[in-house]
Amino acid sequence: MKKLIFDFDGTLVDSMQGWADFIFDHLDNLHISYPDDIIKIVSPLGTRGAANYLIDLGVDSTVDDLLELMDSFALDEYTYRVPAKAHVIDKLKELKNAGYSLNILTACNHNLLDPCLKRLGIYDAFDNIWSCEEDLSMSKKEVELYTLVSKKLDSVCENCVFFDDNIGALTTAKKSGMITVGVFDATSDDLIDEIKSITDKYIYDFSELNTEI
Repeated sequence: MKKLIFDFDGTLVDSMQGWADFIFDHLDNLHISYPDDIIKIVSPLGTRGAANYLIDLGVDSTVDDLLELMDSFALDEYTYRVPAKAHVIDKLKELKNAGYSLNILTACNHNLLDPCLKRLGIYDAFDNIWSCEEDLSMSKKEVELYTLVSKKLDSVCENCVFFDDNIGALTTAKKSGMITVGVFDATSDDLIDEIKSITDKYIYDFSELNTEI
């Protein structure tokens, strides 16, 4: 049976627009220009990688100070308000009951990730919950990350199914040999056709999944 690996932000939970607004507002207030695809760029990097990227753009801050600012914005949101995306909770329960190994691989840190999963009642559905930076010291831009995760699951990449909304992460996972499923998120709706072209399957919400993956 295939091992299922899920991204968190923009895949399981509807949090990407909040992060996008935070980044846009912060850079706009500082009158710093940024590329149109900045969210696509920073999404796989994790908070530390995103902080470094913003500093490279011209934000006058230390990484630690910027991380503290990000945490102060996000902690309350994830602990109390960030919702699961449509049909996610019921579908995860179905897949778990069908015998699949469910796992999370995310750039999100545990101080945000874990309280959100527990509030939504799905924390215990997962066999592994990996924060790329904190647990594996890698980012989703590295092919080696996906190979490492497959080994940790006592499997191979070709027997793992990776779900993500981010085209960069999906591209790298595909290079590793994983089966890839693109997940719709409003922050990447301009990339739907491109994501479809590089993934094995694309879903607009989790009701489209059946228990025979």
